[in-house]
This record gives sequence, C-alpha cells and structure tokens, in this order.
Amino acid sequence: MNQSDQNRITDIEVVLTRQDQQIQDLSDMVNAQWKEIDRLKRLLEKTNSKIQTLEDNIDAPEAHQPPPHY
Repeated sequence: MNQSDQNRITDIEVVLTRQDQQIQDLSDMVNAQWKEIDRLKRLLEKTNSKIQTLEDNIDAPEAHQPPPHY
C-alpha cells in the first residue's frame, strides 16, 4: 500500500468518525425532543382536563333564564 492510499484511508476514517458523532448527536437531540413532546402532551391533557372541569361546573341552566325584571 502506498502513501497516497494510506492517506485516503485515513481521510475516510476521519470522515466516518465525524459522521458517527453527528449521528449520535442527532439521535440525542431527537430523544430530547421526544421527551419534551411527551411533557407538553401531558401538560396539554392536564390543561384540557381543567378546562373541561370548569365547563362542567358552569351553571348553564341559569345562564338561559330570563333576567329577574321579567
């Protein structure tokens, strides 16, 4: 194997090492984003539940009664 071939192999190994690190970084980022999405989903479900409870507690029949001056 001549020096040129060895340099090419070394260059390829460097590129592969960088790509492997980039893939790992992207994987870590996607994992963090999924955790954040799950957290936001739970928060949204909790908020929706609170809104539903408030809506259920509104005394709707009184809202449709005529004012007292009738």
